[in-house]
Order: sequence, then structure tokens, then C-alpha cells
Amino acid sequence: MKLAGVIYVHRISDRRVGGIARENFRLFRSICGTDAMRNVFIVTTMWEDVTEAVGEAREFELKTKPIFFQPAVDEGAQMLRHWNHAESARMIVQSLVEHSARTLQMQRELVDEGRRVPDTSAGRDLSTLLHEQEKRHQEEMQKLKEDLRNAGESSGTEIKYLKEELEKAKKELKRIKKEEGKLRPRGGIRDWLREGYRVEVRVLLCWKVYRIMEQ
Repeated sequence: MKLAGVIYVHRISDRRVGGIARENFRLFRSICGTDAMRNVFIVTTMWEDVTEAVGEAREFELKTKPIFFQPAVDEGAQMLRHWNHAESARMIVQSLVEHSARTLQMQRELVDEGRRVPDTSAGRDLSTLLHEQEKRHQEEMQKLKEDLRNAGESSGTEIKYLKEELEKAKKELKRIKKEEGKLRPRGGIRDWLREGYRVEVRVLLCWKVYRIMEQ
């Protein structure tokens, strides 16, 4: 499947770009690769929720800081603004589909090089990110358990809060382990891609980039 382009959507109204968002974009770059980055549009939305001065300052920071989008922009990605109406969306998509179709790095690794998903650049990055998240949540759970043991004569409200936070941490850890399980060798996207389909997809909208690895 060759893509004319990929659209990555980011809210300009976000006051900060959190760790999860940065990890997602790091994975996104691993999926696309350097060559296909010239076919990437980083589209900022929600401009109606900020003043022009604030929006421009955030846009400049996103474009020029290495921890955000600067490496992708240096590799050829373009940053565009979406103004929350149909004509703006059409102009963005029309500009994108005029590009020559390219193969993403992950596609090349899966199809041409015959790698399994865990052995691709994106697969390795995702595995590392999930491992880091798992470690953080295990440490968080350990601290919450210690806080509960040391709660002593604390109020019932505080103990209830600690128990609720511990339960949330357990659920998140379970989700992370489930995501890690998806990287284990099995039939799925690699087998499907190797069937020889040559469908040219004009635009791919990426919201949560790790979903591309799911069956």
C-alpha cells in the first residue's frame, strides 16, 4: 500500500505536549521513516480556541524544538493550520494527494525485508516505550502500596483515594501488558501485506499511531 501522504493531527490549544504525545510522535516517525517524511503534513487544529499570538508562539515552539516536531520538519514534513471548516480540510487533503506515493519505512521492513512486526524500527521503539511505561507504573504501584501500609490512622477519605489510585494503576499496567502482547510473533498484518495487494491509498489519517500495528 503506497501512500500519497500521512496527516498527523495536533491540537494547538494544548498548553503543553506531554510525554505520551511525544512518545506517540516518536513512534509515528519510526513508522514513516525519513524518506516518507516528505509526504507528511503535521496539521494543527483548534486555532479558534487560542489567540493568534498564543497560537503562533506555540506553533513556532513545536516547529523549532528537537523534542517536538523539529526533526520531522527538517526531514521534509510540513506544518499546516486547519481552520475548522470544510474548505480548509479540503485544501489540506488536496495538497497532500498531489504528492507522489511513497512506501513507509515500516511497510518496507515488513514486505521487502520480511521482518516480523517486533523486529521493525517501529516495533522496537514501541516495545521500548511500553517497557518504560510498565516500569513507571510498577514503581507507582509500589509507592501506593507503601502509602497504604503507612496510612495508619489516616482518614477514611485518604485511604479510599489511595485504593482508587492503586486500582487505576493496576488497570493501566494491565493495558500496557496487553499492548506488549500484540508485539509477540503471530499471523496478522505481516501475512496480510505479503499477500501481494497493491492498493494505492491516497491519504491516511493518523490519530493514535500505534493502532497501525493492530489486526
